[in-house]
Amino acid sequence: MILLHMPEYESMYTQRPERYQNFVDFLTRFAVRHEIAVLDFGTNSDLPTSDSLLFFDAHHLSSAGARLFSKVLGRELRDVGGER
Repeated sequence: MILLHMPEYESMYTQRPERYQNFVDFLTRFAVRHEIAVLDFGTNSDLPTSDSLLFFDAHHLSSAGARLFSKVLGRELRDVGGER
C-alpha cells in the first residue's frame, strides 16, 4: 500500500505554513504507525506548484496538471516497484 500526498497550489503551503506542517506531521505519523509507504508530492515533486494553469483550484489539478502529474507518478511508482 502506498499513501499519496497530492500536490496543491503553492498558496496552500505559504498562506498557513503551520497548518500545512501539522498535516505533513500527521501524515508521517499515520504512515509510520501503519507501516505504509508515502509518496510526498506536496512540495517535493516535478510539478511546479506555482503554475496556476496546472490547478483547477488550490486543491485540485487541472487537466494539464493531471496529465503532468500522471507522468511524474508513473515514474515514481516504477522506481518504487524496482522497474526502470
